[in-house]
Amino acid sequence: MNNVMIFDKLQESLWGRMLDAVNNYRQNKITFSEFVNNLESTLIAGDFPDDESLLSRWYDKWTPLEILNATYGDKAPIQEVEPYLSQMQNFLEKILRLVRNDSAI
Repeated sequence: MNNVMIFDKLQESLWGRMLDAVNNYRQNKITFSEFVNNLESTLIAGDFPDDESLLSRWYDKWTPLEILNATYGDKAPIQEVEPYLSQMQNFLEKILRLVRNDSAI
């Protein structure tokens, strides 16, 4: 992956909303199913570029969460959710840092 990631302002805002969803789920402000569905609907709304297979990498992080959602719904065991939640959070943060660094250039 190169270190150039270009989002427009709306895409940057929507990507940040995905991170907000992670935090909202961690703080029990939204249910697990709301969280998982929010992530995908936000991704779709953003019409993000697929540079460096961004969408494929995003779905690699989201799919295990969706499987847990399909299996357990809002009763997904946190010990099973946590590793995938952390991977998604780290991925979202990494991409947002790349986007914001490019914006500062």
